[in-house]
Amino acid sequence: MIECEICKKQFEYPSWLLRHYYNKKKCKDNETKLNVETSINCSDDNISILEKVQQKVENDIIKEQKTDCMYCGKILSTRCNILRHEKDCKFKNEPAIELEIELGISIGPYKHTTCKFCKKECNSRSSYNHHIKICKTKDEYVKELIKIRDSNCRNNIPK
Repeated sequence: MIECEICKKQFEYPSWLLRHYYNKKKCKDNETKLNVETSINCSDDNISILEKVQQKVENDIIKEQKTDCMYCGKILSTRCNILRHEKDCKFKNEPAIELEIELGISIGPYKHTTCKFCKKECNSRSSYNHHIKICKTKDEYVKELIKIRDSNCRNNIPK
């Protein structure tokens, strides 16, 4: 059995103690997180298990960092959400966005009712989606991106 040094609660496995330390509801002492390796007196086998558990906790924290959609710039809270969103993102097959990604141009911040091409403000998301389909400024922007892409391709051809 392994004991928490703060609340003296006992745990059968080191991973349970680690989970106890990382719990949102802290023990009686709400100060900084303890160094789990120094607070657990256990054998070498348990320490290797403990290191694996700590590594998993750190990986979970990294996965939960905020990310943004590569097509529209929408910020989502978890990697799982971003993957789900990118499958169905309405801008996924948009020629302007595909060309921006190909050329390495930043898509800018996410604005769900402002057209990024002509800066028109729409009243609702549905009117924005309709506007994006027929925006003439977007068509001109796509033509400019195609010219840039073609000029880059001609410059990269070996003579």
